[in-house]
Amino acid sequence: MDYSKQLNKALAEYENFKPVKQYSIDWICDRISWCWKWKKITKEEKDNFCERIIFIMEDNL
Repeated sequence: MDYSKQLNKALAEYENFKPVKQYSIDWICDRISWCWKWKKITKEEKDNFCERIIFIMEDNL
């Protein structure tokens, strides 16, 4: 499974304001953490995903 592609797609749904999302914010955060813990994504990917999810969460406050 391409975890990076899955996370990218999930984040893009929020960034593009899709009315229906496949994954919740909690799931995305947990998935980033899990992928990093088990070395399924690189440090650069982790940093990118974290920056994007933080931006999404701050934007929705």
